[in-house]
Amino acid sequence: MTEAASHSEQRRRATLVGAGAVFLWGSLAILTTLTGEIQPFQIVATAFFVAFLLALIKWIIRGESLTAPFRQTSLAWAVGVGGLFGYHFLIFLALKISPPVQANLINYLWPLLIVLFSALLPGQTLAAAAYRGRPGDRLRRRGPSGDRRGRIHARCRHRNHIAGYVSSALAAGLCVDRATVSPAAG
Repeated sequence: MTEAASHSEQRRRATLVGAGAVFLWGSLAILTTLTGEIQPFQIVATAFFVAFLLALIKWIIRGESLTAPFRQTSLAWAVGVGGLFGYHFLIFLALKISPPVQANLINYLWPLLIVLFSALLPGQTLAAAAYRGRPGDRLRRRGPSGDRRGRIHARCRHRNHIAGYVSSALAAGLCVDRATVSPAAG
């Protein structure tokens, strides 16, 4: 196989993996709402168990050490398990008790927050143009569930919806916090 063909195959594989990740990410809200009466804690526990089984199968097939992945620092365990578990619990809770579209809008503000808060790091700056964006401007003018004046509709004032919005915001905050602890996270 030539080097160009190998490079082409790597790009194709990377594109497929990326497309699969985007598909899974995009289907999270729909799949969560389809879980019905299953509690968020049970959804997280089941998802983590399935992920562990898949990793275990991979380690066995490749002949990798079964104990090496568990030799981590306390901080890595706290951030990795606590952060991932906390984030997913909060987002599943938010998707269960509030309208999924609004919860997703709040939750997926974390990539934007990472970029904006990165300017606060020592020696970092962010161009003023990054603070003025058409999508942000539209969201500010209209709001995720409001009218053109930004007023929130009465149906969004339900107590459970507000708790869901708070859970989404906390989940987004966990992602921002995790990214500041470990530059490779997020």
